[in-house]
Amino acid sequence: MVAVQPVGPTRPPSAIEDFLWNMHSVLVHTPGPLEIDLLGEAYSKRMGHKFAIERFLVVGEGGLAATLKRIPHIVTPYVENGVTCIKASQDRSLTKQGLIEADQAYRRELSKKSAQAKAKSANGNAPKSKAAPKADEKPPSAVVGAAPSKTAPTVAPASPAVGEKRPAEGAASGGGGGDAAKKTKVADSETLAKMLVQGVVRVLQNRAKAGKGPLPLNELETEFTQLWQVPFDLAQAGETDTAAFLQKWPNKVELIGEGSRRMVQLSTKTAAKKAAGTVPAATGKKTQDGPQTLQEARQEAANMLETIKDMLRRQQTLVAALDRLAA
Repeated sequence: MVAVQPVGPTRPPSAIEDFLWNMHSVLVHTPGPLEIDLLGEAYSKRMGHKFAIERFLVVGEGGLAATLKRIPHIVTPYVENGVTCIKASQDRSLTKQGLIEADQAYRRELSKKSAQAKAKSANGNAPKSKAAPKADEKPPSAVVGAAPSKTAPTVAPASPAVGEKRPAEGAASGGGGGDAAKKTKVADSETLAKMLVQGVVRVLQNRAKAGKGPLPLNELETEFTQLWQVPFDLAQAGETDTAAFLQKWPNKVELIGEGSRRMVQLSTKTAAKKAAGTVPAATGKKTQDGPQTLQEARQEAANMLETIKDMLRRQQTLVAALDRLAA
């Protein structure tokens, strides 16, 4: 059980600054050590609403512990008796405005480090001679809340819009995490491409069952959208040309005809395999391929639709984050 003094039901935060203030309030009003796994319980008890950290911060494979390490100006982890606990990084007397300023200062420091890393990378990591520091020159402040240098002011990255998450520091700063973001984008694009072509296959299967035959290529987007209620968005899959995209999946679909009369149909190889599967084998068993009942087919279609929608949401969030970083 977590001993924390409740303040009564409060409105869920609408911006990350509100969420960070709530986190600080919970930590400074929790007596004794607070195990990291009990943070959600302590938060809900004090604030009177769900601990929805994933609405404001990206929670990756490292889980809550890795996420909290990205806000060291709010949360400080430590180990006590072999258990990871957390405490407030700021003083109990800090006001909400003071915490917001500390958050902005921390992000300015990240932005500054990112700019330095970019400059170093742009110069090919070539060693440079450094001028000796002046006697009265001070190193960049590592203390959260310190004012930025007047001679070289830095601007804190823009806060995410309401409902958007703040990306991890690497992605937000465009520094070392940029490669990871690119890899994630490529992986998501590949997954979405697979889902798109599988959606096309289902469109063609439905046409075949209805006896409609091959589908004109210029009508594919319309029929795809009618069936799945989501757009046939090649851009999200890293593609620009429909024909070129479909030709990458010869085991799924194939193109016939030329020019404006070009059409797409199920791969003849796949059709031949399915036809062979309907003939009893020497063992007397029939090859099972795909859903065997109407209920299974509906369930598979529903699962596929939800997966495509989820991929689209993830892609849109990633693209929005990259757009903000490029601005």
